[in-house]
Amino acid sequence: MVLFNETLGSGLAEISNSSAAAFALDYGRQLPSLALQGNFFALVLVCIFGWVLMVVLNKLTGVLLQLIRHTFVFIITGFGALFFFLEFRRRLAGGLTTETLVFGALGLAVSVVGLLFAVYAVVMKVREARSPWPKRSYDQANALPVEMPEEPEPPRNLGEFSDIFTNVKDTSLFSALAFMVVGQFGVFSTETFSAPTAMTGFIFLVAFLIAAMVFIRQSYKRYMLGVTHLIVTFVVGVILSIFLGSAWAQLPLTTLLSGAYFTTSSLVALISGMALSIFAGSKT
Repeated sequence: MVLFNETLGSGLAEISNSSAAAFALDYGRQLPSLALQGNFFALVLVCIFGWVLMVVLNKLTGVLLQLIRHTFVFIITGFGALFFFLEFRRRLAGGLTTETLVFGALGLAVSVVGLLFAVYAVVMKVREARSPWPKRSYDQANALPVEMPEEPEPPRNLGEFSDIFTNVKDTSLFSALAFMVVGQFGVFSTETFSAPTAMTGFIFLVAFLIAAMVFIRQSYKRYMLGVTHLIVTFVVGVILSIFLGSAWAQLPLTTLLSGAYFTTSSLVALISGMALSIFAGSKT
């Protein structure tokens, strides 16, 4: 706790000189080149910003926008899996260890699952886009209204609450966690830039969480489902980023359990994984 306070205190002094703003502007200018160089976090941001820009500037159909979004998710997931595989192969060449074998098997399994989710989503949207008959809420031939399904009521007990994760109309919690794990492995398998100070990293995390809440409000059909996924992926993501940061990225555990966590690649992995998970689950 003392180390946490000292780290935040020094960061607070630097933030008064607009270090966070300068870091953000500098990183923003380098985003395209970093993405092209294989920086996974930059690739995630470029794809998400690109899709948001399409939504704002273009008047595309909902199906086409969803197809583009799922394509971006597939690209991000594919590169995350590729970066992890290359890093895994590099470590195998350096000598087979139990740690490398265990985490390699875990990473490969989750990468395959994430890719299957991404491919399935793209295929479904392609079929929907190619369908000659748009979805209608009434029988046009007979001009008779068709009964529409009612909106699900909020869960009243734990049994009903579990349904929020398995509704086929929304991304399940399992797929959200799979995308998050792929995103974290992608960051830990490539070079990335971390925040220069703990305060800067903390500010970026808070800013991301606020932006994520806004994104969920605007793009999720079921707001509470999005918030639930955000909370669960955040909790699991923090634990996973510390675990992978120590075991896979070889970061000191004392650093990850202190305020210095906000200056490590584990924070970048946390934000990247959550961003991919939320982006994959949006329904706008």
